[in-house]
Amino acid sequence: MIRTAQHPGRDVRWALSVALAALFLLTSCQLPRLKPAELPDDGPPIVTSQQDALQFLENVTDAGLAGAQSGQLYLTITEQEVTSFLQIGAELAQQVQDVKNIETLEDLGKLENLEGLEDIEGIEKWQQLARRRKGLPKIRLPDLSLRLGVEDPEVRFQANGQIIVRGYATVRKLRQPVRVVVAPRASDGELVLDFVEGNLGPVSLPEGLFDLIGKGLAQVILIGQDYAEISTIEVSEGTLTVGGRYAAA
Repeated sequence: MIRTAQHPGRDVRWALSVALAALFLLTSCQLPRLKPAELPDDGPPIVTSQQDALQFLENVTDAGLAGAQSGQLYLTITEQEVTSFLQIGAELAQQVQDVKNIETLEDLGKLENLEGLEDIEGIEKWQQLARRRKGLPKIRLPDLSLRLGVEDPEVRFQANGQIIVRGYATVRKLRQPVRVVVAPRASDGELVLDFVEGNLGPVSLPEGLFDLIGKGLAQVILIGQDYAEISTIEVSEGTLTVGGRYAAA
């Protein structure tokens, strides 16, 4: 079980490296050669788009602006939106990093007249959204710290109330599929992730190892933002809705 931290500090990329190293040590005596594995089929790949990534930011921003006025949080996102933000936003973040070192969406909104920036697809719309967020909590760009160090991440919201995160990680120079299933709930104003099951290639992830990367998964769900209190979490087929008390930055 993992709870979100109100002020996450540890570098999740470092935590994931420790987790993978621990997994290697736990399994190296049992598995002479770690072979590629097929994980349970959760359906066809999620189709991502620039439009869905921007719609995700629109939803988060609109919820923040409304919450700053009412003090109440209400946010609904789809799995296409959050997956698009993680994948396409990460590509955009890398392109921007080649021009200037930035960490947050708000930093992106401050960039002007930088050579090479104009060639990035959709950059103006991303910057417009960033400038709308004045006074709201900052959003970290989806670099590896938000992607859990997992390549091609997908976040799936299930009708049974569970969340599935899929992707790939490299272990012993072999690209392995990763799949983690959690059941989210609200407890004492925080998001709690109850570990259900997880796999890295052919190896089952023990709950204790999941604890090392749980913070990153919580950041994916809440996009690294702190809320004063989360009282309701509803997961349905393809969507996630979070409600509670909102506190502006």
